[in-house]
Amino acid sequence: MSASVRRIGPQKGPQEQFLASPADIAIYGGAAGGGKTWALLMEPLRHINNPGFGAVFFRRNTVQIRNEGGLWDESTKIYPNLAAKPSEHVLTWKFPSGAAITFAHLEHDKTVNGYQGSQIPLICFDELTHFSASQFWYMLSRNRSMCGVRPYVRATCNPDPTSWVAEFISWWIDQETGLAIPERAGVIRWFVRIGDEVKWAYTPEELADYRMPGDDGEMQPIPPKSATFIPARLTDNLALMAADPGYMANLLALPTVERERLLNGNWKVRSTEALVFTNWSIQEFETPPDAVLRFGADWGFAVDPTVLIRCYIVGRRLYVDYEAHQVGCEITDTPSLFMTVPDAERWPITADSARPETIAHMRKNGFPKIQPAVKGKGSVEDGIEWLKSFEIVVHPRCANLIHELLTYSYKTDPLTGAVLPVLEDKNNHVIDALRYACEGARRAMASSGPRPVGTITPTRQPFARAI
Repeated sequence: MSASVRRIGPQKGPQEQFLASPADIAIYGGAAGGGKTWALLMEPLRHINNPGFGAVFFRRNTVQIRNEGGLWDESTKIYPNLAAKPSEHVLTWKFPSGAAITFAHLEHDKTVNGYQGSQIPLICFDELTHFSASQFWYMLSRNRSMCGVRPYVRATCNPDPTSWVAEFISWWIDQETGLAIPERAGVIRWFVRIGDEVKWAYTPEELADYRMPGDDGEMQPIPPKSATFIPARLTDNLALMAADPGYMANLLALPTVERERLLNGNWKVRSTEALVFTNWSIQEFETPPDAVLRFGADWGFAVDPTVLIRCYIVGRRLYVDYEAHQVGCEITDTPSLFMTVPDAERWPITADSARPETIAHMRKNGFPKIQPAVKGKGSVEDGIEWLKSFEIVVHPRCANLIHELLTYSYKTDPLTGAVLPVLEDKNNHVIDALRYACEGARRAMASSGPRPVGTITPTRQPFARAI
C-alpha cells in the first residue's frame, strides 16, 4: 500500500497572495478567522533546506505563544510532517538541513536589547498591533542575512485604530469607512524612514533624494524598503468555515465594536470607553440668541486639510454650524476657502500658531481680525479638557467634525485593552480648529468677565455678538 501524501499549502485568495508577495514587509489580516496564523507558519517552509536559514516568530508574551490554538500549538500540526524536531523548552524547531524556526516574546520595549548583533533573515510578528513602533523598527534593523535568503518581514494583525500600524497601512484603508480598499490589496509601495517619519512613494526612484552620511562621510541615498497590506476575512478561509460553521455566528454575536473589527476588518470603529468626546449630538438649529460667535482655523501641511470652523458659545453649550475643509490648500488659496463660511471675514478668528506666514497673508487679504493661538495654556491637553466641559451640538452639514468626534480617542494598552490617559492625537484637524476657537473665547471671557448662561431658542433673525 502506498503511503498517503499530505499537501501543505495556502488556500486560494488572500492567503496565497500573502505568501507570494515579493514585498520586504507584508502585513496580512484585518479580521478574525482569515487564516493568518497558518499563513505565517507556512512562510519559512520555502527555506528549510538552507542550513544557514533561521526565522524568529514574535508574540508579545510567551503565554500567547503557548496558548491552545496559538503559534506553538498550530506549528505542531505542520512542522513534524517535514521531519522537524521540537525543543519545547526553548520553543524551537530544527529541520534536517539545520534550518531553525524559533518562537520568542518581546514583552517589554527593552526586551529587544537581547537581539543586539543578531542576524535574522525572516522576522514574523503575530498580531503586529500588540507591539510598539519602537520594537518593530528596532527589530527591522536585525533583519539581516548571510545565508543567501533576502531578509524580509511578515506580520499578521487584527484592526486596532489606536495602534501605529493603523497609520502605517492607512493608504490601503478607506479613511471614511475604515474598511480595506479592495483594489489596493497587495499593492506594493516604497518608503524610507527619516527620524520617526515614514516617507512613502510608488517607486524606489521617487525616494532617491533622501540621503544619509555613508562610512566615508559622503551623503548616500537611503535604501528604500517595500511594503504591502493584504486584507483577509473569515469568508476567505473556506477550510475554517467548513470545519467550524458556527464560528461566523460567534463573530456576529459580538458587541458592535468587536464585531466590526473582527468580522468586517474595520480599522476606524473605536470602543466608546476610549472616545474623548461623548457629550455631543447632531441637530439642526438656528443661531442661538445671546451667543458668543467665534471662528477657529487649523493649517494643513501637504496631505493634511486646512480647516475653518464657526461656532457659538452659550454658557456651557457649544454650537457648531459651519466648516470649511480642504486638503492641499496653499497659502494663496486660503482666503477663498475661508470665504465659504458665512461672515468669516467680519469676526475674530483664532488660528494655529504654526504658520505665522499664513496668518500674515490672511490679514493682508481680507481677514484683519485673525490672531494666532497662544502656547502654554493653549496646549492640546488643556484645550481638549476645556472643550470636553461643553455640551457640543453639531449641525449635520459639518460632516468632517462629526467624523472626528466619532473617532478621536485616548490610547489603549495593546495587551489589556485598558484606556490610557494619553491622547491619540491624530485625525483631529477640525477638532483642533474648534479648540483654537474656544481658546480665543476663553481668553476674551477671562478679560471681560463671565457671560450669562443662555438656552437655545430658535429664531428667524440670527443674532450673535463677538468678544
